[in-house]
Amino acid sequence: MDAPSLQPGLDTTSRQAKTPTTPASGVLLTKKLSSSLSRSNSNSSTASQRARRRQPPRPGHVIRDGMIGSFCPVEVRDAPDGTGKGLFATQDVAKYALLFAEEPLLYAPKGGDRVGNHQARKFLEALDQLSPRRCADFMSLYCSPTQLDAVYSDVPSISERMRNWYAQVKHLSGPALYEAVTAGMRALAIYRTNNVATLAEGEIDSDDSDDSITGGVVYEVFSRINHACDANAAFFFLGVRSHRLGVRALHDIAAGEQLFVSYIGDRSAEEKTLEERRTELEVWGFECGCKACVKEAAEIAKKKEKKKDKSTA
Repeated sequence: MDAPSLQPGLDTTSRQAKTPTTPASGVLLTKKLSSSLSRSNSNSSTASQRARRRQPPRPGHVIRDGMIGSFCPVEVRDAPDGTGKGLFATQDVAKYALLFAEEPLLYAPKGGDRVGNHQARKFLEALDQLSPRRCADFMSLYCSPTQLDAVYSDVPSISERMRNWYAQVKHLSGPALYEAVTAGMRALAIYRTNNVATLAEGEIDSDDSDDSITGGVVYEVFSRINHACDANAAFFFLGVRSHRLGVRALHDIAAGEQLFVSYIGDRSAEEKTLEERRTELEVWGFECGCKACVKEAAEIAKKKEKKKDKSTA
């Protein structure tokens, strides 16, 4: 997801976004992050921690129409590293505490972003259901250059389907039709950049197969959260049918601290090499600069330098 994420006005390279479910990426963020959170939950040793995690979100913790609830201990502001907007804690937050829950901005059923699939119309139908204001919110989300290039590389199939849909359903022609298709192409790239994959009930522990994906959901405030392999927060679905998304702290978070989630799994810093993480993040068009990545990169460079010194000795 001002930058991707529903932050109007940011340039397309300033923000890292959420989970594409395109065949090219093969990413299933919801499953990976939910399973990671479940592991951390199972390691809790106190009844009070378990009780706190079971509590449903209070009304003030729920974000609707992009409006942050009165009890949500978060705010959106400029990130200090110049990467656009970020989400920050407004007060101290305890480990496992619910930061917020958010209602969907847009949901597209399976097939909504599949190139060459006639059901690509489902994405356009979902976009068409948004009010003008919410459509503007969606279009202000970050658009990954990688995803935009991917959409245009398949221009013959995508543009033709969009042209047919706008002509037959919206009765557009001439310049208006051209403008609608151009906007639709960008909207599809925005969707691919920011959506979170939804899974069929009972599929949370399935493999990363497209067969378990039921669709993709885009959220406004959640899309403002930047990535870090050593994330301090995790997201998960609070209800399969409602598509309401929850975000909890993985560690104690201090007031003013920026929130990060991992787009490639909560334990990615521990379970994947630097090269593996960089490869998975390519679909978002950025290279992670979190502490874990910087440390590992320095260690790799140090080893290479030592090896070089030995070979020249």
